[in-house]
Amino acid sequence: MTIFDHSGLEVTYDSDIPKEYNASHTDNPAFEITITPHHNSHREIDIPGQFSRYHLPRGLRSVQIHDSLHHDWELATNLRPNGLIRHMTIGWADFFREKELQMGDTCVFELLNSEPPTFTVYKKDHVGGSLTRL
Repeated sequence: MTIFDHSGLEVTYDSDIPKEYNASHTDNPAFEITITPHHNSHREIDIPGQFSRYHLPRGLRSVQIHDSLHHDWELATNLRPNGLIRHMTIGWADFFREKELQMGDTCVFELLNSEPPTFTVYKKDHVGGSLTRL
């Protein structure tokens, strides 16, 4: 596939190996998080309350992330008093380190399955907004 980069130069990509993912190609629920020092120091990632309320079962103790290498990561969850998932905790630090995430990176969590809750995570490019599966 041939496209033009930001400077107008032609760039050719092998279309058989998709490197990026366009969020508009799916109807799956998703949420976006920008990693801040809070996420790194506390080894947890917040799940937006509205996302948890509408898309995840109450009282759930763990979720999974299915990565681009077909490895499943199990992450423990921290619950709000009403049973909604508040954070992904144990396991997040390992994923963060293995995928070489950094402060300021924006990740999109796409819910693939609800039973068990399984996410695919994409890193959002700072310049063009394209998504690369982690």
